[in-house]
Amino acid sequence: MNSPVKKVRFYPTFFKFFLCNLVLIFLLSGCIFFFSFKTLKGFYLRQLESDMKKVALSLSDIFLPYMEKMSAAPLNVQPEINRLAKKYGKRLKIRITVIAPDGTVWGDSERSPQTMENHANRPEIKGALKRQSASILRFSATLQRYMLYTAILISKDKKPLGYLRVSIFVKDINELLERLKKQLFELTITLSLIASLIALVFSKSFSNPLALVMKAVSDIAKGNFKTRINIQSQDEWGQLARHLNEMAQKLEDLFNELSLERKELKSIMERIQAGLLVLDLEGRIIFCNQSFKLFGGVQLPRGNDTLEGRFYWEVLRGADLNPFLQKIRQKPGNYLEEITIKSNIYLCSTTYMKRRKQLVLIFHDITPLKEIQRVKRDLVANVSHELKTPLTAIRGFVETLLDMEEEPDKRHYLEIIERHTKRLDNIIKDLLILSDLENKKELNLEKVNLPKLINEIQTLFISRIKKKGLLFVTEVAPGAEEIKADAFQLEQLFFNLIDNAIKYTPKGKIEVKVTPFGEDKIKIIVSDSGIGIPQEHLPYIFERFYVVNKSRSRKSGGTGLGLSIVKHIVQIHKGEIKVRSKLGKGTKFVVVLPKRL
Repeated sequence: MNSPVKKVRFYPTFFKFFLCNLVLIFLLSGCIFFFSFKTLKGFYLRQLESDMKKVALSLSDIFLPYMEKMSAAPLNVQPEINRLAKKYGKRLKIRITVIAPDGTVWGDSERSPQTMENHANRPEIKGALKRQSASILRFSATLQRYMLYTAILISKDKKPLGYLRVSIFVKDINELLERLKKQLFELTITLSLIASLIALVFSKSFSNPLALVMKAVSDIAKGNFKTRINIQSQDEWGQLARHLNEMAQKLEDLFNELSLERKELKSIMERIQAGLLVLDLEGRIIFCNQSFKLFGGVQLPRGNDTLEGRFYWEVLRGADLNPFLQKIRQKPGNYLEEITIKSNIYLCSTTYMKRRKQLVLIFHDITPLKEIQRVKRDLVANVSHELKTPLTAIRGFVETLLDMEEEPDKRHYLEIIERHTKRLDNIIKDLLILSDLENKKELNLEKVNLPKLINEIQTLFISRIKKKGLLFVTEVAPGAEEIKADAFQLEQLFFNLIDNAIKYTPKGKIEVKVTPFGEDKIKIIVSDSGIGIPQEHLPYIFERFYVVNKSRSRKSGGTGLGLSIVKHIVQIHKGEIKVRSKLGKGTKFVVVLPKRL
């Protein structure tokens, strides 16, 4: 049975809403008062500046003849200029200052010119020099009072004769502005009081329906989806009440449906074969399924098979997840790593749920796959070792027969056998190198001089470079000459990248650059101007035996293992490798390795 919400009073909301309106009213009133007064004041000052400019222009006709004579007889003319400034300044009740082009004061109605400093740097004088006239409201250092200055440039035949400056005290302006401010303030207060009464009535009419809605929402938030709001008005509050009632009904239906789906989802998670583990950021178990509990390294509590609430390291023995989880905490995201738990190997995929701040770990048992990989790797290594001896013998006998045979037809067949034998030999060599890389648990780290290493490798290809007429450019930037790495593996890396570049570059150049990358890494770039690689093949070129053009690879003696070896070496050295290529424009391999592994 639905329980309608009774009408309640909600005074806190009423007062907040009313006070908010009150503050807004007085804030807007204050802004209107301030900007209105500022606008009127600006208008009055602009009008006053215009009047003063007219006065200055009128006085310029009086002072112009005397300013023309200043260059000829300054001692006779300057006293007359000073006398006229004092005369008209007293008559017009303004301050008049006559200033020479260099800033020297020739006459002033208030002070003796001899005691006044040079006026060349006064703002109004600088403005008049640029724009013929300028008005500035500023503090007078001479009279120690605020004044409004207007200065004009007096000139004849485009030759400056000097400046005429007129000014008045700001106190005369302020008296009128104070009267205007008082009237504006009284009008603003009256309008604010009227608006406050309107806000009081509106706040009360708003708070009562709001109280009903808030009470209903509070009940819904507590899980009481049967609550309903009884507002019969046809305005927005009535529509909101009806919508909330509909929402409560839908929530009740959805909650019941969600509860059923949650039970079904939990049942599914319990039955999946992969181990599922949900942790908070501290490592405490929130959920784990039955498959996880059956792991060999999981230690169940005595008398209780519930693991929720315990830390993962308390129940999961023989597995160090801390470095893995620490990496996820530092940089949240999706990760995939292999984890060993006792004798089993699991592929652990991790997802960070940012909203819930939880880690979801899924463990797939890949122990059988790893065993197959090991058997396959051992088989390849053993077969390669076993094939190496007979292939060496076959190659030796073929070369002997070639030396002995003179008939062209027979030599042709022997050369075919020799070419394919060499190709098989190269494949076996690359397979053995890959096998060694996979089985090698420790690197033989030493300081490697990169310029020396690149020069030695270049020497191995010198005949092929000359035969094709290629330009081979090497550059090792300062700070990247030395790296701590496995010298043999680094040699294999350069060898395979340069070999590929020469192999697939009919003409042009090959460039090998080594530069610093950040503070503790180096960047190796091997680029060529060769045939390039189609974009659809780029994701697969590091796979074993993958070749872009099989017929071209057979002719050039490619094994399809060179780039696999390069990628393996980069991974062992905890580096990164990227490739960019365009058909007909060449290929660029970029390898980033740490300087100190």
